[in-house]
Amino acid sequence: MAFLHGTPKSWKETRLQYARKKGRDVQMPPVAAGVYLIDAMFRLGPVRADVNGTRSVDWTELDAFARLTRAISEPWEAEALHAMCDAYAAEQAEAEDSLRDPPLAGSWWV
Repeated sequence: MAFLHGTPKSWKETRLQYARKKGRDVQMPPVAAGVYLIDAMFRLGPVRADVNGTRSVDWTELDAFARLTRAISEPWEAEALHAMCDAYAAEQAEAEDSLRDPPLAGSWWV
């Protein structure tokens, strides 16, 4: 979804807004397990504004989120959530390139 939330530098709207304007049915692929981690990532907010643009969440932010919400409690969940946020932030940064192909398979984008 980070690709869809990205706004290419020459655009005025996100890729998701563009796809919806074109009438494309854009949905998350089905996830059998771990949906709660995706929910936690979006509740936490996977990216932060930074002097250099955006960045992923850091460990102190993730720790505070985990302690206050109790959405995650196991060390492997924290590792997974941190990696998910890193990947989301990296993909969102890559999505600024208006010529970049989407990382998703399918023809919904065309």
